[in-house]
Amino acid sequence: MQPPFRGHHIATFMIRELKGFAHERGYRRTVLMTRERMDYAIKMYEGLGYKRIENYPPYQHMDDAVCFAKDL
Repeated sequence: MQPPFRGHHIATFMIRELKGFAHERGYRRTVLMTRERMDYAIKMYEGLGYKRIENYPPYQHMDDAVCFAKDL
């Protein structure tokens, strides 16, 4: 059973808002981290145009960490 807030695209909205916030402040890139088991997050990030990157500190030694980045 899924929680009642699933399927309303709240996370997608939040990522887009944060991207706009960062862009307005002159940032050129956003980076995200999740875990291998969070397949729905990975699909969402990829759907939003994020590309998988090498794990960055402090996640470089975490076996199940997955890092993403997107230029703004």
